[in-house]
Amino acid sequence: MVVIKANQEQNYLYFLLEGTFDRNEFKKIEAALEVEVQSLKPDFTIINDISEFRIASPEARKILQQLQQDLFKIGAAKMIQIVGDSMIGKLQFKRSRQQANAHYEIIEVNNLREAENYL
Repeated sequence: MVVIKANQEQNYLYFLLEGTFDRNEFKKIEAALEVEVQSLKPDFTIINDISEFRIASPEARKILQQLQQDLFKIGAAKMIQIVGDSMIGKLQFKRSRQQANAHYEIIEVNNLREAENYL
């Protein structure tokens, strides 16, 4: 499951990933992200819920890496990452972000309430 929603008033992008994704699914996610971020201003925050995210294929990981790089280039300043118990998902996102040279601040939290406290 994927939920992507921009909050223009608070200038953040909510991005939920649950389960495992292949290349085609990440391409759809990429298209949806492009639409949502258009309403945001530079230096926006991403709330990225990966608490139920599972390992993606190597090909899908490359697309994930590109998404992270693109979000950084278009103005993401900070990512609040809801990790829960998903250590594998957390490590996969961290590795992708490093390889993408996406240098936004990362704050790890356990749930949405904690994430919202950072906004």
